[in-house]
Amino acid sequence: EMDAIVAQADSYLSLWREYNERERAIIVGRAREFGWLSYTSRTQGNDGQWRFQLSVDKAAQGDLLKRLQALDGDQLEAGTEVPASIQGVEGAGDEGRGVRRPFVGQVGSRTANPPSLVLHPASEDEAREPPEKGFLFLSLGGDETRLKRRTAAWERIRGCTGEMPQLGPLIEGQAVPERRGGTLKPLTRAVRDVFPDPNAAQIEALRVALNTPDIALIQGPPGPGKTRV
Repeated sequence: EMDAIVAQADSYLSLWREYNERERAIIVGRAREFGWLSYTSRTQGNDGQWRFQLSVDKAAQGDLLKRLQALDGDQLEAGTEVPASIQGVEGAGDEGRGVRRPFVGQVGSRTANPPSLVLHPASEDEAREPPEKGFLFLSLGGDETRLKRRTAAWERIRGCTGEMPQLGPLIEGQAVPERRGGTLKPLTRAVRDVFPDPNAAQIEALRVALNTPDIALIQGPPGPGKTRV
């Protein structure tokens, strides 16, 4: 049933999937547009920053400077191989990546003659060293992880296999079977251990939370006990 719903153009889950695919295409497209830079050596300064000596023909130095100047707050990854997705090899995948955390740094100063580039590693990665020689390319690691998690969540909701199986139908505005049974009392011995003297608003919030069959939203200012509820 959910597959038929998702196939509809106005389905929320369908739009979610399309948004995810478009975002990934934009991210990978930008990385492909930048391409990659070959470097022949790297040295670390006393401040922990790494300077990479780039391998570029003299005729291409002008284009290199434009590419480097276009970088604004970007992170580059150093590796011995360029990921297949950046090379434009469709379907090849990068399954081997991610086994070992790569070197990633924020772009710092850059020069065209001699061609070089400085990367500032994050504080938690200061002890990580880049390969002695290799390639520099836009880092996709954080985006890939985020998109994979979003896709996994989408699959669980579509397949009704998550902690809340009825979430998919709820999102799509479909009827959801309600739990049948008696009303749960908001105050029990266990609740009293957390709320020794609950006020009327807390009791009402507990009643709603315990007896709502799908999603209960509890709103309030800081301090009234929302987290404990």
